[in-house]
Amino acid sequence: MLEELLKGFSPDDRLLRPKEAAAYLKLACRRWANRKHWAKANTVFWATCMNGFPDFLVIVGPIPKESWTLDRVDPEGHYVPENIRWASKHVQSQNRTNAVEIELNGSRYVTAMCMGCRRCESGGRM
Repeated sequence: MLEELLKGFSPDDRLLRPKEAAAYLKLACRRWANRKHWAKANTVFWATCMNGFPDFLVIVGPIPKESWTLDRVDPEGHYVPENIRWASKHVQSQNRTNAVEIELNGSRYVTAMCMGCRRCESGGRM
């Protein structure tokens, strides 16, 4: 079962020791359970095909980085396979219903990026 769940990792990631792989699966499972609970508590539709963690993991894939969490592509949409992804906090901060996009000199900015934050001035790295 562990091999099946880890099939989305890159070849280098497959070299993870069993303890590391298990830790990644535990983290992904916690993020899935928390988001599923939040969706239910806030009456946001959660697709039944993602009710079981193994099914969810096959749909979404393994968590790319420990700091990433689940995000909806359309923040007002449902939790369905085509609208859910793993994303960094920076990406999620730009994917909000109150975000305003601005185009300036051919570049696209989001309100969080236009305040002169250090993250944006450093190319997204702090």
